[in-house]
Amino acid sequence: VHSNSDVVPENVNYARDSKVCAWVNIMYGCDKFCTYCIVPFTRGRERSRKMEKILEECKKSWSIFEKLKYKFIRFIY
Repeated sequence: VHSNSDVVPENVNYARDSKVCAWVNIMYGCDKFCTYCIVPFTRGRERSRKMEKILEECKKSWSIFEKLKYKFIRFIY
């Protein structure tokens, strides 16, 4: 399992290449070790971002979202 599985990545500059929506991560990793899936091994154990950090990213990125004419923000986990 990923060695930094207790660290939640913050302040990551994402490539915003969608034409319709912004993607904002609310969690990383996974605790389910399905036989066909590599996510727990590459991204580590499941850990959630703090609500304040998610809102901060959305507020900070809002001008970028408007410029790219996004219709909505999709929170992914």
